[in-house]
Amino acid sequence: MVALNKDKWAHWMQNAQDGDKACYRMLLDELRIWLLAYFNKRAHSAIVEDLVQDTLIAIHTKRATFDTSREFGPWLSAIARHKWIDRLRKHLKHIETELSDDISIPQSQNECAKYDVQNLLKVLPQKQAQIIELVKLQEYSIEEAATKLGLSQSFVKVAIHRGIKTMQAKISEGSNE
Repeated sequence: MVALNKDKWAHWMQNAQDGDKACYRMLLDELRIWLLAYFNKRAHSAIVEDLVQDTLIAIHTKRATFDTSREFGPWLSAIARHKWIDRLRKHLKHIETELSDDISIPQSQNECAKYDVQNLLKVLPQKQAQIIELVKLQEYSIEEAATKLGLSQSFVKVAIHRGIKTMQAKISEGSNE
């Protein structure tokens, strides 16, 4: 078993960012060993080396984004995880299935979803919430909603886009707590 110097990786990356090629070589050599172990647990052996190479390239490409005031491990793990997920998505086979019309969402789930959406709409200005409700929930077209509210179509589109971004940010904020 090879002993890795994980406690030195952040330091080596910082030196590599400053142009120290020897530190960068040591870092990449150790990361290769770590990545092999990481992907051997998660992927078929036929694609492990490809995943390692893809991840090392991503690390090389993104090395300037590493914030030396933060830990190196989570940064590395995030890149490796994203490369693994990208590979899974690339090779994932999609299966299409016909659903019958009699399949419905249980009322309790439907009510929960309505409650969540109504709460999210409350974080928006009233006009923006009204626009999103018409177009996304009541399925009005952009043109129909604009006419009903006396607004331009472009205003409606921008309001929807900004409102959804605001609601997504609120959801992300809640999941981080």
